[in-house]
Amino acid sequence: MRGSIFATGANSSFQGNNYTSELQAKGLASPNELKRIYDINPAIGGPILRNRLWFFGSMRWQESTFNYAGAFQNKNLGDPTKWNYEPDLSAPGEDIKKMTPTASIRLTAQATPRNKFGFSFEPQSRYWQTASANKSVLFETQGEA
Repeated sequence: MRGSIFATGANSSFQGNNYTSELQAKGLASPNELKRIYDINPAIGGPILRNRLWFFGSMRWQESTFNYAGAFQNKNLGDPTKWNYEPDLSAPGEDIKKMTPTASIRLTAQATPRNKFGFSFEPQSRYWQTASANKSVLFETQGEA
């Protein structure tokens, strides 16, 4: 049996800032801001039956979330009596990209000394939420890759 793990991540503490009073005076209400980014990927593999059947499996958790510069959610979102955009300065526009936890498995069987057969399975689902300063709604999409 062998295994490994890869993990990395960061948050706003790892990010520099060039948001100056000059940019603020020109109307930029807030800078881009990294909220969180991470990727965690453990894996393990080895023989099931000596010289006949092997497995390899892994999992993955991944996310990238940040706030757009000058983008805020709409105070009027969901209010059918208002059709105009009004920024909610307490709620920055977030961009979220997440890969929901995924797992993969691969089996390899050796039928003869010269022939191997493999089977693998890896479902993936992703979640995107995007916002920008000129939208009056918040768009969310989900998809399978």
